[in-house]
Amino acid sequence: MNGIPSVEKLVSSVDAAVRRFNDSIDRIELLCMRQPGLEYLVRRFRVAHEQAIAHRLAFYLEANLREADIIDDRGPIVLDCEYNQHLFGPKRLRVLKKDAAPFLAAKRTPIRVEGRDDVYEFEIRPDLLVHRRGHDVPTNLIVLEIKRWTNPDRKHDEAKLRLLTQVGLNIFGYVLGAAIYARNDREGEERTLDVGLRFHEGRQC
Repeated sequence: MNGIPSVEKLVSSVDAAVRRFNDSIDRIELLCMRQPGLEYLVRRFRVAHEQAIAHRLAFYLEANLREADIIDDRGPIVLDCEYNQHLFGPKRLRVLKKDAAPFLAAKRTPIRVEGRDDVYEFEIRPDLLVHRRGHDVPTNLIVLEIKRWTNPDRKHDEAKLRLLTQVGLNIFGYVLGAAIYARNDREGEERTLDVGLRFHEGRQC
């Protein structure tokens, strides 16, 4: 990798991965819940588990990032799924207590911070990360959260992405954060993965 890729380049890679997923058999079998040659009704709102969807999206995203010379076998940039480590401990996100409602509503357990009465910490495990393990900015590149549209935790993910792309209360500073939605609110063949809110430097982009 020659230098840190721009947010525009990372957006393009994520968008291309989502399009590739939507053009593949993965959309048919994971979102529409049918196999070619078999005919049966799709149960309303039924899609594959979010981890199965995330795995296939990760495959397409890594392929795009390899073509862009952002990832190769020698590293140091890698794509990880469900990565819960930060330096030498668990990955935790600091949240001001006044902004913690989406985390508490999602039944995340608040951890008190010694010497601070205005913040909580929450252990996190983002769905997809493109980063250099054991480092923070500037090599934290992409963080993605994948949710079914009918999953009420979507608001929690959006708050998390905003904080993960900021440097201040936290030091992660991912260049791009994006919410990816499996549109299980649609009927059968109309179901797709959609890119939802994107964040850069803590702001929608």
